[in-house]
Order: sequence, then structure tokens, then C-alpha cells
Amino acid sequence: MQSAAMLWTGGKDCSLALYEAGRDGYDVRCLVTFAPLNRNFLAHSRVGTRCAMTVTSPCIDVCQMSEDKTVCIGCYRSLSEIANWSRLTDSEKIRVIAAAQERRKTLECQGCFEKIP
Repeated sequence: MQSAAMLWTGGKDCSLALYEAGRDGYDVRCLVTFAPLNRNFLAHSRVGTRCAMTVTSPCIDVCQMSEDKTVCIGCYRSLSEIANWSRLTDSEKIRVIAAAQERRKTLECQGCFEKIP
């Protein structure tokens, strides 16, 4: 695994880039921010400040399990992923969200085929 540093503004694009770097085999060891001389130019309000990266829960308050009881049909996480969410690291949360998105695509696709007469 190759070590890397990443420019970080705290936005969603940086979060996605961090996830994709890990997926592609990079070990991101530090996040680099900048503080522009002109304070009127800010990529995001947090630029130049220290902040912990936080990944919010994908829960959308639907909270209903699928028929086979494997995933929530609201966020597409498994019961164990939901139960362990608060103890996961940010990189683990990003992996859970990516897996849930894949489950959603798969389940929605299966539903399309079931509707075809």
C-alpha cells in the first residue's frame, strides 16, 4: 500500500476522494488544509481550522427491515452495521456507506426484474 497525503477542505468531494483513495490502495496518512491570506476566499467555512472528520449516519428514519431481515430498506445497512455505527472509525463508516449503496443498487435492480411480466 502506497502512503499519501490529501488536500482537505472538509467538503463532500474530499470525503469521496478519501474513500476512493483507500479503495484504490492508498494509505492516506494526513489531510492537508490551507488558510488563504484573503479570508474572503474560503472553500468551506472550516478551512484552516483543526477539525475531526465526521461521517454522518445514512439513516433516513424509515427503519424497516427487508422481508428476509438482512438490511434496513431505508438506509440499506445490516443490523450489525446499524448497531456498531457509533463505534466505527470514519474510514469504516465510509466503507459501510459504500456497501449499503451497492446493496441498494442490487436490491432495486432485483425489484425491477420481478415487475417484468
